[in-house]
Amino acid sequence: MVGSAGRFDYTASGTSVNTAARLCDMAADDEVQISPRVWVAVEGDFQAESWGEVEMKGIREPVEVFAVTSQA
Repeated sequence: MVGSAGRFDYTASGTSVNTAARLCDMAADDEVQISPRVWVAVEGDFQAESWGEVEMKGIREPVEVFAVTSQA
């Protein structure tokens, strides 16, 4: 919950949301970029290649970025 006593709303926040936003900002219109945690969850269904580690604003450690290349 964010806001004040007179006005408040709900929002998603945190490292996962921040990482997803940075990945979306980095991707071109025809690209899907994912984090290592997402890659582990979908690696049997999709193929992807690592683009290496990337420094992201608001994230302490570099994040390895994967680009989805095709469906498995």
